[in-house]
Amino acid sequence: METISKTKQQLLLEMEKLRTRLDATERRLQEANELLQAQIAERKRAKQTFEKAQKYTESIVETIREPLIVLTPDLSIPQYIEVPPNIEVKQIVLYFSPVLSC
Repeated sequence: METISKTKQQLLLEMEKLRTRLDATERRLQEANELLQAQIAERKRAKQTFEKAQKYTESIVETIREPLIVLTPDLSIPQYIEVPPNIEVKQIVLYFSPVLSC
């Protein structure tokens, strides 16, 4: 009888250890889930901001009647823009507008 009682106590102790581990694992999963949800929300906001800026830029390019050139802040042509060799720049007119707030 005493052996059965000790075995039950050992089982109860092991069950308590498992519950503790399970609770800790659930807390870690909940924290990870909250972090992922925050990252998803941030990516959605970034995507919306990008799409708004893209639409704004496209509307400018689609409606502009004068030649348009994109320059960096130091007034050089960005590396990702290829200027055809047959293009001769005779005059540069710069239009400064406020920074796009999205």
